[in-house]
Amino acid sequence: MQLCKVALSTSSRLKKVEVVFVAREESNALIRSMREHRENWEMTFESSAASAVTVVEPLLLTIPQAARVLAVGRTTLYELIAAGALETVHIGRSVRVPVAAIRSFVDQQRVSQ
Repeated sequence: MQLCKVALSTSSRLKKVEVVFVAREESNALIRSMREHRENWEMTFESSAASAVTVVEPLLLTIPQAARVLAVGRTTLYELIAAGALETVHIGRSVRVPVAAIRSFVDQQRVSQ
């Protein structure tokens, strides 16, 4: 953006075109360089840390997370819990919904339809 402002502040139309052209070439070269460095870094990171990174799937979800997963509202989720359709786990005062319970609920809904 600053390069365009500099180009607009010059008085000659030819200079404006040259400055904008140079600015675009320089920015394109910078972008290409950044992409190359990022790709090299990603390849290095993947090769060196691939075995060290472990993806952990959560066992329990909060009420808003479970509602989002089921694509229902929070109130609807509480109604399902109250009706006994979804199992919950209490940890202290926190209420969590097991991922396995959500999968089981969805499977039951498929069979009943």
